[in-house]
Amino acid sequence: MQELRRVGFRWRVAQFEDVVVLSLWGELDLDGADALCHELEALEGAGGRRLIADLAQTTFVDSAALDALLASSQRLGGAEGSLLLVADEPRTLRMLAAGGLGRVFEVRPTLRDAIGEVLDGVGA
Repeated sequence: MQELRRVGFRWRVAQFEDVVVLSLWGELDLDGADALCHELEALEGAGGRRLIADLAQTTFVDSAALDALLASSQRLGGAEGSLLLVADEPRTLRMLAAGGLGRVFEVRPTLRDAIGEVLDGVGA
């Protein structure tokens, strides 16, 4: 398991079977979006095809961070992979809905739900 910290947010990477979980904490703003994008690209480059981005502990997610997640989802979809989000914070869910991304991403309320679904082959 790897944990890194950037200004405003931090993240940890863990693996469950062939599912990679990127757990994020803090504010995902414009400053953090580049770091998020690079981390997602690194995970994909290392062979991660089934990713879960856990946003449950984020306090703010702006459009630049959502763009990074969307770009990763599109790259993974082209490689027969997937990106599933974990979010239950009303503000984050509103951002997803406002950007029309609630229809693009599969979103689960808990990490346990997301991992179970991906491992069962139902979602993501």
